[in-house]
Amino acid sequence: IQQGALELLRSGVIVKLAQFQVYDMRPEIDQQGIFGMRDPPVFIPAPVERYHQILLPALQLCQIILTSSMAQHAQAARQVLQFLISHSDAVQAILRCQEVSVGALQELALLTGIISKAALPGVLGDFDLDFNEGMQ
Repeated sequence: IQQGALELLRSGVIVKLAQFQVYDMRPEIDQQGIFGMRDPPVFIPAPVERYHQILLPALQLCQIILTSSMAQHAQAARQVLQFLISHSDAVQAILRCQEVSVGALQELALLTGIISKAALPGVLGDFDLDFNEGMQ
């Protein structure tokens, strides 16, 4: 697993995921069912469920790379933190979400695990970012 994680890290897969716009298209929670329908069709997942099907594998990959690449942890952490910063609106939505569902809790569990692994002492000091750049 460690060798595979290092190869994925070297290939730049996390950098590519940071460029995907789909993660920024988090749908609103539909409290009334799919678009107000009383009995939504079973074969069409709700937009939030489809979003989870796209986001969760990316978060799982970030977590696995952070866990498995201890030899290159600083590089992995930089790439994963860049992924999180690139999709900061989605990250904030996950952290602020008050929905209690399996998908929302899975997102929150993965995200907090990723943050705790990426923000180890010494990693953030090496991470050169201008945090005020996007705050205007």
